[in-house]
Amino acid sequence: MKKKLSLLLSAALVSLTFVVSTSRSALPQETCDHTKWLEGSLEEIETIKVGMTRRDLMKLFREQGGLFTRTQQQFVYRKSPYIQVTVKFEAIGQPVIILPEDGGDISNDKIVEISGPFISREMSD
Repeated sequence: MKKKLSLLLSAALVSLTFVVSTSRSALPQETCDHTKWLEGSLEEIETIKVGMTRRDLMKLFREQGGLFTRTQQQFVYRKSPYIQVTVKFEAIGQPVIILPEDGGDISNDKIVEISGPFISREMSD
């Protein structure tokens, strides 16, 4: 009985592996290219971690238009305006009300929370 069950499970696993591998190869080349680009982008985005600085974040992202505060803001991935994250910061070194437009340096603010990447249209001012 155990041998029969083991044989059945092995056959199911081989069949599943075959189906998955053939379905991937059946995708059009353009879809595969998009998938590879998206996978690479996600890996790059996921390098941004809590504890890093606003300066680190700005290497991969730029500020989104619209309303924001120094301690919470939405950012747009530099390689695609549709990929965005929301980030919460701890203000470092200067009062929270200081903004870059006022001559303040907020690049050392620490990331305390970052959302997963999401897709949305870019907001403009």
